[in-house]
Amino acid sequence: MAIEIEMKEVKFNLEKIRLLSGGDKRRFVLVLLMLSDLNAVQKLLAFVQNSRDLDSIVYRCAQVNYSFFLIYILVGKLLEIRKFVKQENLFIDKNFSESPEIIDRWKTLGFIRNKLAFHYESDFKKKDEVERIMSSVLNEMKEFNVWFSPNNYANTFFNGVDETTINLIIKESQQRAQDGSKELDEKEKFEKILKCVLDLAGDYKNKLGDWLKTFIEKNIECINGGKVLLTVPKLSEARIPLIIG
Repeated sequence: MAIEIEMKEVKFNLEKIRLLSGGDKRRFVLVLLMLSDLNAVQKLLAFVQNSRDLDSIVYRCAQVNYSFFLIYILVGKLLEIRKFVKQENLFIDKNFSESPEIIDRWKTLGFIRNKLAFHYESDFKKKDEVERIMSSVLNEMKEFNVWFSPNNYANTFFNGVDETTINLIIKESQQRAQDGSKELDEKEKFEKILKCVLDLAGDYKNKLGDWLKTFIEKNIECINGGKVLLTVPKLSEARIPLIIG
């Protein structure tokens, strides 16, 4: 179902921007960039979650495959945003709390980025930690498979790797926290990881947006531009093709 939305243009006064200090110019542009990145990745994740056929295991594997790629990007962005907010002292951030829950959450995100998503653990001296957990996960798995199309190798989904990754993240978190909670199935594990990352992204998007609004009202004159009406799909119905011909 398509709906009609109104898009409004807002123009910033460039003369006011040119009068900003070097630090304020940098903060202004980088916060805009962070909000743009968070919006884009969250929207793509929503599209991927919509794009599935519940009757097909292949679509489910494709969905998890694409979701993990976007989660990895979002995790990297969140860790850098957190560091930037702290260095620039932009606002009071509960994510700097020393509570065990907050510390554990960021250690899990650091594990994802440093050992799986970007640095692939080979850059680290302590590879034995990942090797130990990975051995434990692989020993517990009942199967390890891949779906692919002989007609188009772009349709290759390494669901065995995705299952291994899910279990690695959860097991590492549970071992570090000595978590005695009930065993989760694969879907519950994936949704737990996804919720953690999306909750943090939403929190930072709101706080950065509030900071930006206050900064603009104080330092930059805004001029209303034109308006455009667009016909667009509802967010809950927007999809991207996961499997192509």
